[in-house]
Amino acid sequence: MLPVRLLWLVMFIIPCSAWAQAWIAPGDPGLRRLVERLVDERAIDIPTLNWPIPRRDLETAIAAARMRKDLAPRALADLAELETRLGVPSTRSQSAGTWSIAAGDPTDLRGFVDAPRARGEASFDWNWQDPATMGEARWSGELHVTAALDPADGTALQPDGSYLSLSLGNALLSAGWQDRWWGSGSDGSLQLSSNARPVFALSLDRERSTPFESRWLRWLGPWTMGTFMGVLENHRKDFDRPLLWGFHSAARPLPGLEISVTRNAQLCGRGRPCGPTIFWNMLSGRDNRGENVSASKEPGNQVATYEIRWSGEVGGRPIAVSYQDTGETIDNKIPRPLRALELISLVTWGDYDASTRWRAHLEFTSTTCSDFNYAQAADCGYENGLFTGGYRYRGRVLGHSTDSDSRQYTLGLALDDGRSSREILLRRAEINRIGTIPQANHLLAPNGPQTWWARLELQAGLEHRRDDLRGTTTTDPRGWVRYVAPLR
Repeated sequence: MLPVRLLWLVMFIIPCSAWAQAWIAPGDPGLRRLVERLVDERAIDIPTLNWPIPRRDLETAIAAARMRKDLAPRALADLAELETRLGVPSTRSQSAGTWSIAAGDPTDLRGFVDAPRARGEASFDWNWQDPATMGEARWSGELHVTAALDPADGTALQPDGSYLSLSLGNALLSAGWQDRWWGSGSDGSLQLSSNARPVFALSLDRERSTPFESRWLRWLGPWTMGTFMGVLENHRKDFDRPLLWGFHSAARPLPGLEISVTRNAQLCGRGRPCGPTIFWNMLSGRDNRGENVSASKEPGNQVATYEIRWSGEVGGRPIAVSYQDTGETIDNKIPRPLRALELISLVTWGDYDASTRWRAHLEFTSTTCSDFNYAQAADCGYENGLFTGGYRYRGRVLGHSTDSDSRQYTLGLALDDGRSSREILLRRAEINRIGTIPQANHLLAPNGPQTWWARLELQAGLEHRRDDLRGTTTTDPRGWVRYVAPLR
């Protein structure tokens, strides 16, 4: 716990004027749809499969787009909206804070949206921006504290979303509790999502996705890469405080095409062997006892994902198609995922009127290993014979919120007008379809199959906005409705 305490100390000691918000965190579907639309319509060109996205990468892409003379008026309007939402351009250092309260009965089927986790929450968020220091090495960070009423994991005070970063050249060093969403899915991601609370981790990422200068590698286009090492919880049912390692990479070699490769692994832990040899065995895929490693040197549990996303036009209609293939194991002979979980998504979009955009998506997910072939296996997804607590943190799967042995079908329609976002979801989730009964690890359906449709949720409140430049204030009602009801 020493690095965690040191992080808290450093966050309060470093002068606020030197801080800047380094990351665009997952959790805002409207902002994500805006970024993806600009990418899909070729206004900007950055990888978007792995969140959080470095803020400087977006700012660099916006600046490049502003130099172009061929952008349509709608794209220019979208760029202006993105600049407004990011708070750029700016001529002076800024600090910004927000507070919020939430109450209700949050759904367990979590998507990209940053929804409450407990029946009642009060949150405080503070970040600092200093665009004048762009191009220089600088500290950056965010402080986010949530007080939760009756939290599922018993932690009433949560630092989720807090981090400290240092930008050096094109590298971004970070430490903290950052949400990570790796994948194109709107309603879940198979390998790493914000379903579980974020894990404290140290990370190293490429800050700008500029292409290689070498003529041999320039064909990869804009690319990004990053890795992290985190620590899971104490008092697990297998081994206390194991490590969670992650790696992500993505590239855009052709207009509209993005390819991503990601890996995560659980290793070490109290009572488990740990060291350079164990880490190398994990990294090189030597993790199947009796096949390519002895039981005493088996590193642990790992998952890997190949993902591809393409956007373009079919019959004059813009579409984006993505496929995510996540393997519970890795083939010893060919580096490919085996016993795979799958996600398929189809998206289309357009303009409702001069100021409102619409976006519709259809998404299917299966967390049953090899669901559609002869190798179908129950009690496989997110489970492991060595780490018997599974691919989980504080009881929740680190991947898709439906947990193992499930299928989910989602149809969604969203409207964004620059001031607000509204989304309607029709969701059917078949939870723990073929798993063992009872299955103690399964958070949603430990006693057998369940079928979920949708639930009626109401989010209502007042938005109070103050314009410091004009000296005006406005107060407007905001809210949304969703229906969710389990069928027994």
